[in-house]
Amino acid sequence: MARSILAKTETGEIQLSITIPASEVKEAYGRVFEKTANSAELSGFRKGKAPKKLVEEKVDKSKVYEEVIQEIVPQAYIEAIQEHKLEPIISPKVELLKAKEDEDWEIRATTCEAPKVELGDYKAEIKKSLGTGKLWTPDRRTATTRLHVPDGVSPGGQAEAQNSPENTEDEKTQKVIQVLLQTCQFALPQILVENEVNRALSNLLNQTEKLGMTIDQYLNSI
Repeated sequence: MARSILAKTETGEIQLSITIPASEVKEAYGRVFEKTANSAELSGFRKGKAPKKLVEEKVDKSKVYEEVIQEIVPQAYIEAIQEHKLEPIISPKVELLKAKEDEDWEIRATTCEAPKVELGDYKAEIKKSLGTGKLWTPDRRTATTRLHVPDGVSPGGQAEAQNSPENTEDEKTQKVIQVLLQTCQFALPQILVENEVNRALSNLLNQTEKLGMTIDQYLNSI
């Protein structure tokens, strides 16, 4: 069974150093080679009937090992996250550190869990920023607020005013966002940023291919 060591960075990245025993690699190689031999077509033999020794001499071992990697690496990763009770939110970045014949294999898988967000006392800060005793949120577009009016300006010293959506809604939304950015604390894993960049680039490539354009042509058009 594969062995794994867990390490976490300050930004929330998870690194799993996984060692796959040589015996498991050998067993996987045997299964993949058996499948290859059963479908091999060599001159003078019917499909799948050539001697295995002859097939082994002719077959491209690198191709066999590619299939071995696809078979045992994902399984070793799944076992590692189960062992350490992890809940990754993205597919891992896998690096094959050591893969020599008849030796243990070593891989490193980097992923991350959902960032933990510390909200802080955001409600109080939003109230303070908006200068009203009532917490404003975007869904309360026409909420009535109490405005303080200095004595002598108008009778009673208090007045009620209707928020003007077209004049104040955007400003208030921006203030709320600024307060949240200042009060909420969280660490953003670098691999999560890289994953999002790659996803966006992949979508861009798909869009340009559908339009029959190169990336340069697409960027020039916008």
